[in-house]
Amino acid sequence: MLVKYLGAVANHWYAIVVGLGLVLLDFAERALGTWWVVPKWLRLTSAAIGFTAAQFLAYSDLHRARLSEKKELLRKIEELSTRPYDQAQLETWSIRRSAVWMESPWT
Repeated sequence: MLVKYLGAVANHWYAIVVGLGLVLLDFAERALGTWWVVPKWLRLTSAAIGFTAAQFLAYSDLHRARLSEKKELLRKIEELSTRPYDQAQLETWSIRRSAVWMESPWT
């Protein structure tokens, strides 16, 4: 489960930092016709913010998956659980039982 979580964090981090941050930086550089050298502190800060957001998104995905799994299991439990008889079933059963008892050759 830890490996799955870390993989989800890595996927979200890559999508945030590379898919959003670097694409926007490249678009701005091309639109303005300049080349920006990003300071190291800004790169580390953006990586940390991206990592934090990626962890939140991975946790959110994991939480939603657990909730849907729980709902599915509860639905299956409800489907397989026995329910008490209603009044019509009890009356039918008592009529059949008395009819069988009356027709029994052992009486």
